[in-house]
Amino acid sequence: MAYGEGGGTIVVSNRGPVTFSRGESGEREHSRNPYAIHATLVTPEEERVRRSRALRDRVMSNTIEDWVEAQMRDIEAYREQHG
Repeated sequence: MAYGEGGGTIVVSNRGPVTFSRGESGEREHSRNPYAIHATLVTPEEERVRRSRALRDRVMSNTIEDWVEAQMRDIEAYREQHG
């Protein structure tokens, strides 16, 4: 989870079909079982703010071109491994 400036949250699931974004934001995210989010909701404000700012910085520094290039590299690596 990441907390927005307005107090909203982003949930990054550590299971199931929504794991596509897990790990993208590194230690800035709270990766939790979606059924056990209470631990993240009670995280101290200082920690929430630190993670939120770091996540925002990560998102703002990652352009669409960066994302597409990363996808293409991953596709190429997959092709090389699996034909």
